Amino acid sequence: LSVLNSVEIDRLVGSWRGSMRLALAQALEAAGREVEALKSYREVTIDGKASAAHRRIAKQAADALQSENRE
Repeated sequence: LSVLNSVEIDRLVGSWRGSMRLALAQALEAAGREVEALKSYREVTIDGKASAAHRRIAKQAADALQSENRE
């Protein structure tokens, strides 16, 4: 997480931006930090510069994380 947090994601371009946001969200989720992970997944879904594939993966992960928290 410390390496991912050191990256200035908003300054990245191309597929790197979506990839890094997605990686951060996945790392946060793995660390048990669901609220932060969900926020990061949502940032990918609304990022117009992220690829459609990254937005789709982030939406699916966010939906799954939300449904886990409801159970």
